[in-house]
Amino acid sequence: MQWLTMLYFYHRSLNINPFTPTILSFFVFNSLLQIGDGLCSIPWTSHWWHGERQILISDNHWSHFGECVQKNDDHFFLFKSNISRLTCFRCVFPSLVHENVLQYKTTKCISDREMSLEKCREKLSGDAPMETLFRVDGKAEKCPLSTPLNFTYQNAQGICASRTSNIQKCVNEKRLKIQYEACPELPNTEAAGIEIECIGWWESLGWKFLASRLIQSAKKKASHRCIILDGDNSKGRLGISADSSCHELTHLSAASTLISYRIDTELVSNCDFPEQFDKMDWIAASTTHKHQFRGGEWTSSHSSKRHSQRLCLTETAQSSRSMEMLGNDNEPINQIIRFFRVHVTDGCTVGYQCVKMTEILSTVIQIEFGIVSPNEFESCGEEMIVIQRETIVHHKAQTNCPSRGLHFIPSCSFPVFESGCTNRQHFHLRKTCQQESEKITCLATWMEGNQVFLLAKQNHHSIQCLLLTGTRVRSFPLTPCHSQSIQFTHPALDFTTTNAETCTTGLFAGFLSSSFTAIPFKTFTFLIFFMFLL
Repeated sequence: MQWLTMLYFYHRSLNINPFTPTILSFFVFNSLLQIGDGLCSIPWTSHWWHGERQILISDNHWSHFGECVQKNDDHFFLFKSNISRLTCFRCVFPSLVHENVLQYKTTKCISDREMSLEKCREKLSGDAPMETLFRVDGKAEKCPLSTPLNFTYQNAQGICASRTSNIQKCVNEKRLKIQYEACPELPNTEAAGIEIECIGWWESLGWKFLASRLIQSAKKKASHRCIILDGDNSKGRLGISADSSCHELTHLSAASTLISYRIDTELVSNCDFPEQFDKMDWIAASTTHKHQFRGGEWTSSHSSKRHSQRLCLTETAQSSRSMEMLGNDNEPINQIIRFFRVHVTDGCTVGYQCVKMTEILSTVIQIEFGIVSPNEFESCGEEMIVIQRETIVHHKAQTNCPSRGLHFIPSCSFPVFESGCTNRQHFHLRKTCQQESEKITCLATWMEGNQVFLLAKQNHHSIQCLLLTGTRVRSFPLTPCHSQSIQFTHPALDFTTTNAETCTTGLFAGFLSSSFTAIPFKTFTFLIFFMFLL
């Protein structure tokens, strides 16, 4: 009836009989209805995390408060729900402090059927907790902290001041790694690291706040932390909430963990990687990541996203040796072996690492990675413990294919492996006798003893390592082309050829090797007969 009362007084103000229908009254009546329809819309429609569970806020409904029945701008809302035949009203006072963070206070359930927004506002308790919601699909943003930071910390168990912990930025600048060191004065503590993703920061009452998402959490059960900041880029204090509720984190003393930090010196490279590696793109055989060397900085990326970064600190050793290996021109290869101590940021793993780089060819580098350690001065040489191997190849590499000719197996009348017949830098490989062959480009090849290693690529697909031992052919997709890596890897393709023919010219050779498409036996017989007639 409220709109009728408003319409009545509106007509009286214009000295119009309130019961006389006019065009103006029609439009006023219609507009009032429209305002009433959208009077209690909620602007923050989305799925939100509330603690460890998701809630939904729709146009006029808040999943655990019910339907919105009245509001004052976007500052105060009155919600109504029915619980076990009981009508429940709640007053909610929300504040969108960041696009990804919604905070609110609310009254308890009120079962007064005559409840209004004005009456409900009076029911809010001064000590009502501040609740925090985090947008489920909230996008991460660059973290506001300058790193690296050294810190000491304090929690419910006591103060850890005898050991220095640290905060490092991950390769992704929207993430941080907080590494807590164990303390002798806190016997129940262990060294532990947590990785967080920054999803929003804001200022309130002179404090800076940061909302973060724990990276280790599963998407269906996200976990968040609120952080309160007091300080600047050089020194200050951080307070971290105990859980996702962020209850009453309005001052540092309410934090579960209190950190006192100072900025640390940022590392810079002290040496350069070899000049011949510089300003060229290299592709990893096992991951297809792109590797780039720029002076003393070495980065790997995938789909334009940086995956790791290494800074050259020292070149600890360099040697060369002539191996029983043959390169593209059947000349012995003089390997150059280098050891580098680097500082690595791989995802959120940060530390020091020994790296062995062996230059197989001018277009191929074998890399062996040591363990990542917090200790800068661990030995770096032949005694290093290898935890990972990789082969990187120059992105424009191409070479003549080895084992030129047509290679057959008993079960197939067509060659399963044709190398360098139609093009010296291409070969065709048939996985089964029934399948059409695949055209593959040879990138680089070398010999170790009686084994021929071949890096090859099919169109824009991933790189594969092929191992040719006598008449045996094995294929290892997405595998470092390294003898020790292949030794423990099951090949995707493994066959032994029984006979081989040389590449020939003319109609018969083109028929055999140009496309390798299976042709019916009758057609084959007819073509042979036709050739003899000619």
